[in-house]
Amino acid sequence: MNRCTTCLKWLVFVFNLLFWLSGLAILGLAIFLRVDPSTTTFFDGSASIQRYHAATYVLMAVGVIMAIIGFLGCCGALRQSRCMLGTFFALLFVVFVAEVAGGIVAYINKDQLTRQFIEDGFAEIVKKEYGKPGFEARTQYFDVVQSELECCGAKNSWDWFQSSWRGGNGDIGANGQDTYLVPLSCCQARYREDIRCVATNETIGIPQNLSTSNSNMDIINDKGCGVKLMETINKHRETVIGVGVGILVVQVLGLIFAIILCCTIKPERYGYKS
Repeated sequence: MNRCTTCLKWLVFVFNLLFWLSGLAILGLAIFLRVDPSTTTFFDGSASIQRYHAATYVLMAVGVIMAIIGFLGCCGALRQSRCMLGTFFALLFVVFVAEVAGGIVAYINKDQLTRQFIEDGFAEIVKKEYGKPGFEARTQYFDVVQSELECCGAKNSWDWFQSSWRGGNGDIGANGQDTYLVPLSCCQARYREDIRCVATNETIGIPQNLSTSNSNMDIINDKGCGVKLMETINKHRETVIGVGVGILVVQVLGLIFAIILCCTIKPERYGYKS
């Protein structure tokens, strides 16, 4: 075996070792997210619990597939097995195509995905879960989201008029009043020391009125959290795309190295006559 082949062999081995370890890490993370009591308590009773469980199962499947591919690549490189390297190449190529296709579909349908998984999820919290017994973790989570992203409601602050938090049933005007409350976490950053935004025994929210007068609209954030979250993601879009492209490039190099190594292995090692 010449030096180039030996170097190529260890390149393929190291690549697949990292791939195998990454698969195990993803599998371990997915199992942790599925069984950890804090996450199951957090999503307990939520309409999104099935989607959350489905996501963890998909993550487990991804981890298992990556671990299998990495194992085949490592063994194929060390044993110089054309069969294992060929299987590794085929599986990694399928994963590569699936990643590219998934990325294209996600980009084309990004607006629909935003509404379905972000705005709809936030709307569920606002309308039915915020401040309710059993949803304390969700309430604290959404307060953090509103405070850190400087947003209010799912689409805008008017979502809180539809909320069952202060006596409504989730329908506009269900409480028979033209006033409603928004959480203190809706306050703009510059007004968080304002007496209207400081929690007391009497102050649990900011009064709003359907009329424009006396509505305190000047101190609360006007954008919804769905929009603000997507704005934050878009700010880092180039970084996300760069990481994705980097992963694809590494996979392409793995495919190239594997096929070259496979071609350098002589059939005589398997008892065939040329």
